[in-house]
Amino acid sequence: MNTNVEINNRKNYLDVLKVLAMFFVVFYHSFGELIILQNNSTISQNIYYLFCSFITICVPIFFMVNGAILLNKPLDIKKHYFKTFKTFILVYFWSFIISIFKIPVCVGGGR
Repeated sequence: MNTNVEINNRKNYLDVLKVLAMFFVVFYHSFGELIILQNNSTISQNIYYLFCSFITICVPIFFMVNGAILLNKPLDIKKHYFKTFKTFILVYFWSFIISIFKIPVCVGGGR
């Protein structure tokens, strides 16, 4: 019955911000290439750069929302360090796999 209390304490505006940030990430990594590939004019590139500069707010949105969610939770240092260490290991492992297969990674909207 504890789930009812958790659902009632949920802040819907934080969920909306996270969904908006997710859409911005998807647009940033996929939509911009279509504009440049379809029309190689300076105007379309300027529109792309304006669009990208607007939607790059997605990362700060994620940081702020996650900070707001974690603000009132007690901090367990051991658990925090373990999760951080596990994340670093996964990132380095994945980077190693990519370097073995020489998989091209597009960063910043595929540019």
